[in-house]
Parts: sequence; structure tokens; C-alpha cells
Amino acid sequence: MKIEKIKLQNFRCFGHEVVELNFEEELSILVGGNGSGKTAMLQAVSRLFGTSPAQRSVQRRDFHIPIDRQELQSGDSLFVEAVLSFPELEEQDASPLDAVPEFFNQMAASGEGEPLQARVRLQATWTDDGTPEGAIEEDIRWIRVLDDNFEWDDCSRVQAVERSSIQFIYLPANRDATTQVTALLKGRLWQAAKWSTAFRDAS
Repeated sequence: MKIEKIKLQNFRCFGHEVVELNFEEELSILVGGNGSGKTAMLQAVSRLFGTSPAQRSVQRRDFHIPIDRQELQSGDSLFVEAVLSFPELEEQDASPLDAVPEFFNQMAASGEGEPLQARVRLQATWTDDGTPEGAIEEDIRWIRVLDDNFEWDDCSRVQAVERSSIQFIYLPANRDATTQVTALLKGRLWQAAKWSTAFRDAS
């Protein structure tokens, strides 16, 4: 499974016009000057598939403020969307049951003979409730079509177990990387690794 495409609107430096980023088959590199949106794009993916509640939570600063306004307005919204593809299904010796989790029953294809894909979208709305940060309402759902002909209310909500099965590990460019690496090692990767008994005893 891989993330094939990311679409976003009104997320940080990306405004009302929908921005679409297609990932390459093997390796994708984001190149651009300061303020061009590289970090914002990675943060957007973290909001969908981050490894902690903090990474997955939409924050006030995630909402784009247009150039002709000074602050957010109640009702401002954003979305981050990912299209997932499954190239392993095209392999001759691949088992569909091993390649695709059974809960991905929300798949769609763009046409006859086209590969199956899964589409997930996170939408968030900011409301001025009188507090300094305001209130943010988040909703993440599967979209069972690959075009724009859908009704949001008809889309099924993404369950927590489904969301946690897709993980995006993001280590930001931080001068104090020790904190980030330590948290990562002590987290899921550390627990999942098959360390030797001697190494475990020593650590």
C-alpha cells in the first residue's frame, strides 16, 4: 500500500484553491524555497495518519487565513485528502488477503480494468466559541468514488482501528532532534522491534 495522492484546501499556506500532490512510485522529494509549503504538506499527512493524537489533531494554526483578512472567521473550514493505492495487488504471487486489510471495503476504481484505490478525507471547521483557541470540529470519512460526485453525509466514518493501521512517521527538521528520536524509539517502533535478550537487558 502507498499514498498515491494528497489533496488539500485551506490548510496553512495553501488557500481556497485545491492543491494536489502526486507521489512517485518509489521515492518522492519535496523541493522548494522557504515558505513554499514543504512542511505544511508533511504536516497535512500527519493530520491524517500521524502516530500520536497530537499529530492527528487539527489545530487553529492549520486553518488558512486569506491575505485580505487578519484573523479566522467562525465557520472557516479545511480538508486534507489522501488516495491510497495497492501496487502489490498487481504482483503475480501476491495474495489479496495479505496485501489489503479486510476493512478496506470502501475501495473504488475510476473505470473498468482500473486498479482499486481507497480515498479518505479529513474535514475540519473552526468556530469562534469565545475561547482563545476556539472550537474545532473534525470529521474523517471514506469516499467511495474517485470523482467529485459524492455526498459527504453518505460517506462512512473512518474507524479508529482503520486509521491507526496507516501510520506516517514524521521527524521534523528540528535542531534538537534528540527529543523527537527519543520519543520515537520509546514508542511503537521500539516496542515492535525484535531485540535480542542481551540487548534488552543492557538497555
